[in-house]
Amino acid sequence: MVDSSSDTFEVNDILTFIDQSHIFEYADVFKYFIPSKLVYEEIPSNTLLFLVMWKNFSILRSTWVSREEIEGNSRLDPDNVFKKFIDQNTIDGILYQPRLTKIIPARDLVPEKILSSCYDETATEMFTVKWKYCGNVFISTEEPSFFNNPRYKMLIPQYRNKVEKIKPLSSLSKVPTLNIETINPEYKEEVEICNNVFEKLHKNHGCWIKKIGETDGELFVTHKLKITILQYMKLLMDNDIKGPHLIVTDESGIDFYKENIEKFIPNAYVTFINKIPKEEDMKEVLDNELYHTETDCLKCSFVVTTTLAFQFRVNVEFDIAIVDTEPTLFFNSKYYIKEHTFLLLYNGAFDEAIIKNHCRRRKIKELQIFEYNMFSYFIRYVDVYLNIHQIQKPIYNDLITIAKSCNNEQTGVILNEIKKLLIYPKMFDTNLKTQGTKVDFILKCIKIIGSIPGIKLAVLGDYDMPLRYISKITRSNYIDWNIDIKKTKAICEIMKCSSEKNAEKVKDLFEKELNNDNTRKSPITLSGNSRVVCVHNSCISTEIDLSCIDIVIDMSNDYTPLFETNIRNKYMMATVKQIIAFDMSIKNTIDEITSSMNELDETLTLSQELQVYRNLIKYNSYRFGYKGKAKSIKFGKLGQEILKYGTEYEQLQLVIEVMKDDIEIISNFEKNGFISINDINKEINIQNQQLSKLQNLPKTLKLPVTIEHSSKKTPSLKFSPPTIFNKERLSQKYPEQFNSENKLVKPISLDKSINDTKQNSLKQQPEIPIGKLEVINDLSDSNTMEEEEPIINPNLINIIKERSQLIQQDKAIQWIKSLTSAIKRYGRDLRLWKIDFTQFIPLTKVQLQYIVDKLLTTLPPIDPQLTKMANIMETFTKANNFVAKKKALLPYPECSLKFWDCSCDIELLQLIIENGLNVPELYLNDIIIRSVLEISGLITEKQKCEFLKIRIDKLYKCYSICQFN
Repeated sequence: MVDSSSDTFEVNDILTFIDQSHIFEYADVFKYFIPSKLVYEEIPSNTLLFLVMWKNFSILRSTWVSREEIEGNSRLDPDNVFKKFIDQNTIDGILYQPRLTKIIPARDLVPEKILSSCYDETATEMFTVKWKYCGNVFISTEEPSFFNNPRYKMLIPQYRNKVEKIKPLSSLSKVPTLNIETINPEYKEEVEICNNVFEKLHKNHGCWIKKIGETDGELFVTHKLKITILQYMKLLMDNDIKGPHLIVTDESGIDFYKENIEKFIPNAYVTFINKIPKEEDMKEVLDNELYHTETDCLKCSFVVTTTLAFQFRVNVEFDIAIVDTEPTLFFNSKYYIKEHTFLLLYNGAFDEAIIKNHCRRRKIKELQIFEYNMFSYFIRYVDVYLNIHQIQKPIYNDLITIAKSCNNEQTGVILNEIKKLLIYPKMFDTNLKTQGTKVDFILKCIKIIGSIPGIKLAVLGDYDMPLRYISKITRSNYIDWNIDIKKTKAICEIMKCSSEKNAEKVKDLFEKELNNDNTRKSPITLSGNSRVVCVHNSCISTEIDLSCIDIVIDMSNDYTPLFETNIRNKYMMATVKQIIAFDMSIKNTIDEITSSMNELDETLTLSQELQVYRNLIKYNSYRFGYKGKAKSIKFGKLGQEILKYGTEYEQLQLVIEVMKDDIEIISNFEKNGFISINDINKEINIQNQQLSKLQNLPKTLKLPVTIEHSSKKTPSLKFSPPTIFNKERLSQKYPEQFNSENKLVKPISLDKSINDTKQNSLKQQPEIPIGKLEVINDLSDSNTMEEEEPIINPNLINIIKERSQLIQQDKAIQWIKSLTSAIKRYGRDLRLWKIDFTQFIPLTKVQLQYIVDKLLTTLPPIDPQLTKMANIMETFTKANNFVAKKKALLPYPECSLKFWDCSCDIELLQLIIENGLNVPELYLNDIIIRSVLEISGLITEKQKCEFLKIRIDKLYKCYSICQFN
């Protein structure tokens, strides 16, 4: 990537970041690049680095770059992508790490195919390679050495194996036979059918495979049959029958072929078409991968398409067309496709006359129908409800509070942090002393259920850290995000072993083979455990065959509506046997929202998914679990109950609730509630209408942008005397600021009946108990604004070093100074702080709050004014919350300023919460405060600021003796 044209480098996207406390196990997949020097270097440790994706380069050419190199660099980042990344992922001053393995599935790190090749001036064959990432296509030119990497070893054989000229199945003198001994014995019936079907296809018959008897809603054939067909197609390729073949499927079926053609026919050159390209350059790329440049002949062994609106060139013909969708799409298509024969995979009813007419037009012999006793293996679910750990609970509540107030773009960021906390708390904070209730439950299950003879168990998840931990504790193998196809195959072969003795032999054999590979940087160590395997959901599926699995424990708490399809297509689970799947939820948390969304019939878009979370979090609506009659058993007997469930129970769903060492099995259950998409859409429409109204209000008055975020949402607030209020006075004195197009709405307006019922409404306000008055010095006499060098208590430095072991003493002292300054302005509660928390990386907000509490309780105090300022801010926060929640009046300290009233006190209180203490210049930016002071006779800025300081002191004296309940 480093060349003389490097001045054209331009940031396309920022994917994630790493630092001392935010790690990524496989960071070395990407190189560390220094743009200013145009060199690659070793990735430095404990350094803040950002993963940059560059324009016009493939995803694999992304590089780690330091913040200093990219921030504010308009040459590299003209669109300010870096700032957008920081803004999007920073909430309450903390920069959260996007999950890289979710952004980049392992498959995206492997090129899709080689499009063409040519020789350069040195007679070296250079390859044009196609990459795909998030719907974007990248084209690169690679040398032969690029393909030495085991990840890409099949790309050149696939390219060399492209179809030069069609050689049809009918050209063989004898049709080959698929041998059951080379396949899973469970496929015996499917192998027999395929041998018979392809014998008829060889004789130019059209074939239709369908289920015997009623369809029972199963319109399409089983995975077992389709896998067997692919294995037969591999046999044909071995006999030089390369195609081209056409596979017509639908959106739900295309994933099956993407996963399994590569798995069973790894040397096939394949093209997938799920939409018609409109851009000329995209059309050119598709033509390049479909056709030979010198002819109109197809060079692909398989073309898999979900649309027949794509027009192939006139002379194109296919050998076998496999129709794995509703037949009308193919047989009634208005576009002419020439095939030698076809195979229909469909259980539903269809007019045979249409098919026979198609046979006559294509000169295909008569239709042959094959029926067989098709049996689909189903998944039994165990819904597990767990209690949140006491250490997790306060952190979860804090994050939910943040989620309620963050903007729409940041909802996904904070939800990701909440999910990390619920799955494995150490991902959120490595200092937390708990593995979390989910990991505890999984380890107990593996100990109890995994010890049952013949039972094989898989743990699936989206995060590396908990999977790696479970793998270590259980001494099991782990199929991780990193691409290692040979290692993956070895693990699957170990899992297929029926005994530990055989598993050890297979393990030793593969370990020896893997470690003989000179390209490996470190030796591979496998486990002989054939009962348990851990799998990262973003791994590459090539060579994965976990059809032997009996029980799946899903650690993912993401919205995954296609869970069943995914585990069948990708891992081959539930294709030869029924399986039991554990779905874990922590009660009364967003886990219940996620589980309920996964049960919806509709598939939600990302925006709909986030809207569901936002609405239900806003109303604290989490209870979507089950209720019913409970039967209590000891945890140790869970294995026996699961075995009964797998063989004796009629229902396909079991609900259990874990209560420490006991388990409640809930029978005759019913849902506590359902997520209604209609209700959600109604709520969205109402919010959009209200938001639209607010957005039409004048921006100069600083009105709230979103309803739930408004700090000035006090429409029913009733104010104290004087009877003529400042909004009315200001509208007379400054009509240009308060005309019909630009008037203040609601934040300090009155109810219509306020003037008539003012005295009565005052009597109805709740009483605020007043305690003993304490004498407090005026804020105006204090020297809190002076910057004095604090005396640093060594204990405080030690506290910081406990939380960040590698920090230098100078840095720790700087942190203490910064925290002290923030406390003076915003008080002790970090949720009120408006500062850049990234300066404290790698400390989390929870760790910082702990340090702040220590700053305020350490004796001698670091600064005499510190505790006082914290108490002032705490008092004002309680007063402000009292107004917002109770809609009640506050005590009104007497004021000599002519036009100052209670409404001004409330406005000032809100400004202090927003901007912090001791910044009167910022309070004067408010039109209400400034105008009242000016019409009351205060002219200079100094006079106004002095008054505000004195007023703040009076308010504190008054409010500090009140009990705001």
